Amino acid sequence: MRSCGAQMTDAELRTLLGCFLFSGDDADKKIKVLSGGEKARVALAKTIVSKANFLMLDEPTNHLDMHSCDLLIDALKSTRAAW
Repeated sequence: MRSCGAQMTDAELRTLLGCFLFSGDDADKKIKVLSGGEKARVALAKTIVSKANFLMLDEPTNHLDMHSCDLLIDALKSTRAAW
């Protein structure tokens, strides 16, 4: 996350990770120990923090629970509103 969000402080990155359901020590886990759904959430968080101007999603919710799907929808709406 640090390499993608170079402009963000550690506190800001942790807040973003919290929005993707990574709290406490979960934010310090290595990618290789994460489940498929957790890896998908990290990938989405990295995309948001990178300020990409294009996002293609192919069945983005396959590995997400309902709460994570709602978070994705909210994040996409707020990102679109910022443009």
